[in-house]
Amino acid sequence: MTRTCDPCNKDLGSRLEAALVDWYDMAFVRVTFEGEGVRGRRRSARLLYRETPDGKFGLIPDTGKSDPAIEDILHGDEFAMTHTPLDKTIVQLAALKSAYLAACLHLGRVPETPSAKQIRADLLAARDAPKGSHPTSTAAAQVKLWRTYADPNGPVLALLENSDATEFADRHLISLAGTVIVSWPFPEMSPIAH
Repeated sequence: MTRTCDPCNKDLGSRLEAALVDWYDMAFVRVTFEGEGVRGRRRSARLLYRETPDGKFGLIPDTGKSDPAIEDILHGDEFAMTHTPLDKTIVQLAALKSAYLAACLHLGRVPETPSAKQIRADLLAARDAPKGSHPTSTAAAQVKLWRTYADPNGPVLALLENSDATEFADRHLISLAGTVIVSWPFPEMSPIAH
């Protein structure tokens, strides 16, 4: 829907967007189990966290293969599960990238506001950061993000108005395919008067 350079699209996008998908899916990633009767740690597929209406939870294997010994571990008396927690900064950077591109599409141009310049600088810094490093972003830290828990529906991009808010960033929200809602990324600019 919009043009980005190859490194921003492929390199940055693949690193950030996987984390956003894991956040949206409420997934546990890089999961291992260990328990009595089975030597060593065993790798599990990505697990989805789900709750029942009465507050109980379950972990559901998603994609990928799990070590068959995990079934033996789970049938034992005690076991330990570890996983790599999602990096909140990476999730917020992914949301910022999506909100920035969506806002540019809505406006029909690339804005030159102070916040837009800061967003571009933060995204470029994240793109150019060494693999495995944890980039920081002042712009991403301000992004608000919600899940709708709905299947993709409606337009790919929609502008929503929050009638309870008074600031541009909180008053206007961006819906991404009806599944993720992100705050408007340019606090000094209304998406309406463009």
